[in-house]
Amino acid sequence: MAIPITVTKSTISTRAWNLLFKVLNDNLTNPHTSGKWIYAAYPEDKVTETSYPLLVIPPVSVAMNRLTLGINGFISVPITSDIEIYTTRMDSLDSIADEIVSTIDNQLDTFYDNGLTFVRASRSSSNTYWTGKIRIHSRVLTYDWIFEFESGNP
Repeated sequence: MAIPITVTKSTISTRAWNLLFKVLNDNLTNPHTSGKWIYAAYPEDKVTETSYPLLVIPPVSVAMNRLTLGINGFISVPITSDIEIYTTRMDSLDSIADEIVSTIDNQLDTFYDNGLTFVRASRSSSNTYWTGKIRIHSRVLTYDWIFEFESGNP
């Protein structure tokens, strides 16, 4: 399913992030009865236990200085995306992570159709900490992508 967020060389950072956000926002189950739960940065006003779980998708990292021309005449641009999960329950941390992995896997054609190929879950890290009286479990899922374009084209 093509989402009209075609990634180009001049819009790679913004549109790659928008595409990831849209795919996750449209396909993940919102654990809250209403309201937003996916953010671009950790929302500082989220201080109550009922505010969790939440996801944070920080801006993507683009390695524009490592452009390589492949044998097929395409230039490959590596992109890295983090997806941060915050919750007060360890079991929901695992289930949300599983749903994210499944969603990205099920939407590979969407990413490919919009210029992002060679999707790879490269690493995952977890942590538990306290914010005031609330214990937070977190996990960061890191994905690597390749954006390819023909030499001389946008």
